[in-house]
Amino acid sequence: MHAPDANGATEIQPPITVAANLGRVEEDEEDEEDDDEEPFLKYERIGGILPELLKKDSASALCVSRSLLALGTHGGVIHMLPCRQSNTVHMASITDVAMNETGEYVAV
Repeated sequence: MHAPDANGATEIQPPITVAANLGRVEEDEEDEEDDDEEPFLKYERIGGILPELLKKDSASALCVSRSLLALGTHGGVIHMLPCRQSNTVHMASITDVAMNETGEYVAV
């Protein structure tokens, strides 16, 4: 993903990943040095249409319900996934997204 910095230069950002905490807690700092231990997070890269959507614009807000994911971007676009519906609702960066439990109503 590409995002302009304060000087207008474009930097490459790593792809978004989904992570889940496995609930492990380190008891000793010495254990951190052991390379054979299992990682604290288990993750999987998000596939489908999302990487393609984020090639031209970077994500700025995210909200998830049981039936869909609402992703707001700095370009003012809200993507409703998995129904793959996107609407340009602002000319400015979307900084927060919220929805009701059913995903019927979305606020940006």
